[in-house]
Amino acid sequence: MKFVKLLILLFALNHAHSAELHYFVDKNSGLVGVKNRAGKIIIPAKHRFAELWGRYQRPIANHQYEIEFLGRPDNLPEPSSPAVSIAGSVYNRDGKFLYHAQWFDNGLDLWSEGKRRFVENGKIGFVNRDGEKIIAAQYDNAGQFQLGYANVIIGKVNKQCIAPDDCEKFLYVANEGADEFVINERGERISGSLKPEADSDIQIGHLYYPMPLKVENALENKIMANITRFKTQLDDGEENLFYAISARPSAHFPYYEISQYRIYQPHHAFPNTHWEVKLVADRLGNLYHFDNGFEDEKRVLKPVK
Repeated sequence: MKFVKLLILLFALNHAHSAELHYFVDKNSGLVGVKNRAGKIIIPAKHRFAELWGRYQRPIANHQYEIEFLGRPDNLPEPSSPAVSIAGSVYNRDGKFLYHAQWFDNGLDLWSEGKRRFVENGKIGFVNRDGEKIIAAQYDNAGQFQLGYANVIIGKVNKQCIAPDDCEKFLYVANEGADEFVINERGERISGSLKPEADSDIQIGHLYYPMPLKVENALENKIMANITRFKTQLDDGEENLFYAISARPSAHFPYYEISQYRIYQPHHAFPNTHWEVKLVADRLGNLYHFDNGFEDEKRVLKPVK
């Protein structure tokens, strides 16, 4: 019996070691790939940079499902829309290519409400945390999801400088004849109304849309009750905040994401921390803070109490 237990332990240790992944740099090309501990190449060295810069000598965190590389592949054609820009390539831990991420700020697009923008055939779509393409790439511009909606454009897009003499800050706007509209998390076009029909309606542009972020079952009611219980602590002295479940557990992110929104005026609210998951709930309804981002190798999960 002891011998069997020893074999099981040795098998588990061997599996853990083989599953441990590291970045490596090809000495001839200087490009980056991924190997396991045994030296087997999982992702070939054909990328300029790893997204987690400076961590080449450390294992890739086991909870990190997606492995990211920064840099646009040379063999892809230039998109026709100036708003579409590939930031890098994303793989899973088995070395399977998942998607090219849209550029945002100074790197790959950030997660917002459990979704991220990707680029395919010169168009933008959305993926979830399991790397699944949940909304097909079809847009010439697309904003991040906020309060359950995203603003998208199909057609010609122009770059518009915010200040005439300074183009460091700019917007992408729909050209005359382009189709600009709002989609929900299923990629469905949503029609707004000229006037609010409920106090919870959200104003996007000149139209009003129903609040889509709602509780769906008893567990989610429990989560929201716990948020109400700890709201003073969570608000941390700030005013005009509310909370909503903005994404549900998936295979590789086993938590409910709780987003914090700031109310500026009736029907106007914006994410307060949509660029990073800071508050989550488990499948029992308990609340936790992430001291670091979910992808961070040193993430710390602390109970809210």
